Amino acid sequence: MIVDNGPNVASQPAAGLPRLSVTILEAIVLGAVTVLPTVGLAAVVADPLVPFAVAGALAVSAVQLAIIALIMTRRRAPKREFGLHFQLAEIWHAVPVAAGGVALLVAFGVAAQALPEAVSNRVAEGYRWQIPSLLRLPLAVPFLLLAAYREELFFRAFLITTLRGLRAPNWAAIAISSFLFGAGHLYQGVFAAVVSAALGAYLGAWYLRAAAVHRLAIGHALFNLIVLAATLFPTGPFATFPT
Repeated sequence: MIVDNGPNVASQPAAGLPRLSVTILEAIVLGAVTVLPTVGLAAVVADPLVPFAVAGALAVSAVQLAIIALIMTRRRAPKREFGLHFQLAEIWHAVPVAAGGVALLVAFGVAAQALPEAVSNRVAEGYRWQIPSLLRLPLAVPFLLLAAYREELFFRAFLITTLRGLRAPNWAAIAISSFLFGAGHLYQGVFAAVVSAALGAYLGAWYLRAAAVHRLAIGHALFNLIVLAATLFPTGPFATFPT
């Protein structure tokens, strides 16, 4: 007589393991796509009068965003899960998001100015995005918008939502995503990385409060546009701020 003792549970992987592996793989792919150099903005700053350079850079940025969107839409209810619902009012709601970011940046700038000169000079070290003329600023807008959407979709929507799904408390989800967001700006120097981490925490708190990706992305792009425009005035208060 053959006795069936049921499936051999010991030989089967844990139910959550395959899903966790997929989540880690998704995070790696999304992270790599998100932190790729902003070739679009680099093309505008270098020579925006070469149509093929600008068009090619815009295409690369669009492909990056498409990859992120494809991975995120694999979820059962991506709009609800990641806060992807769009309303026209989100455009106006993005203004206070940008204003808060500028206020945070000004606070860091004031604190940096209070440091000893030797330390302040070290703080100012690092790469800074700059726009050479006002005429090039409109060309930077689509790249700033695409970059903001990439970063908000990954660092806020995907990463914070995924970490909370893995039972991480809100503060830990924001801390991890902000740390990684700051690390992605290390090429601009330590000061820029610290400011970016603080900005990431600020945007993360906004995401937990409103879960509105479009509001954050538009506000983030507007913030970057303001700071980039301020580089047209090299003696102004934003002269040494990270962009």
